[in-house]
Amino acid sequence: EKNPLFFVSLGEGPDVPAHLRAPEGRVKNLKLQKGPTEHLLRQIWRAKAANGLGVPLPEYLVQFFGDEPPAKIAEWCYSLRHALLLYKEDADFDIFSSILNGEIHEDVYHSQNAMCEQVLRIAMSLDKGNKGKAERAKFFKMLQKDMGKSVEACLQLDSALVEDQGTGKLFNPAELFKEDEEFNQGAFAELLRDQFLDERKRYMDQVEMELSKASLEKAGKIKASDALAALQEVDPDKPVSDHLNTIFYCMDTSPIEKEALAETPLELEAFMARLRMRAIQIGPKKGKPTHHAPAPAPAKKK
Repeated sequence: EKNPLFFVSLGEGPDVPAHLRAPEGRVKNLKLQKGPTEHLLRQIWRAKAANGLGVPLPEYLVQFFGDEPPAKIAEWCYSLRHALLLYKEDADFDIFSSILNGEIHEDVYHSQNAMCEQVLRIAMSLDKGNKGKAERAKFFKMLQKDMGKSVEACLQLDSALVEDQGTGKLFNPAELFKEDEEFNQGAFAELLRDQFLDERKRYMDQVEMELSKASLEKAGKIKASDALAALQEVDPDKPVSDHLNTIFYCMDTSPIEKEALAETPLELEAFMARLRMRAIQIGPKKGKPTHHAPAPAPAKKK
């Protein structure tokens, strides 16, 4: 059911995530709407940055709603979980849900924000005299050169920018991440966040494919040399030292133990599970950016 009146509690067992632990029985659905929920997510992130660094998100939700009675905390947490499913097509909901469910580390969220800030800095650097005008073609060339964006990704972003700000050679950088009254950002910002998650997933899938080839003769196990070869194949322009740090993390060891690491086999599944948790900065591709053609204006909505 899309919006039930009640949820069924998962109980209070140790296997139940901290924010969903509640006495067995029914939990009222607060029927959270998208706009207010998006505002709530912003509040949670701001509060967590101030007083919850290092606290896993499930535990922090209990802390965040801690002034409420236990029954009300359960209502908020179960209703929030449901809203995250209802609005999962929104990148903000998607990444919050993935972190809450333990699929990725919170660092991925901060990495996504840093990426958006970098895009905004690039755009603002083109606004000479702070007049609210920047050249569209230069902007996308810089996204290709400085951030490794593909031509296809830039064309998609350009179409989204047309949707937000219309056609023309110039655009207003200050409008790129502007929010409406329901805390929704424009098509450009939403697509940029979606691309971040899509590129990350594609990277993981490509690494897993390369490692699967290496593990065929090793009964599903890999070694550090296999991992390094796979990471270099997928992201050849990143420094070897960065790849090694990723391997140390995924093999749960330290650089001091790297000699022993070289011959230590690890289950491919375990390696990929830790890699998917990690915030990965994909190296920018070397070479001159490809010429960017402006996207056509979007069709008018009927």
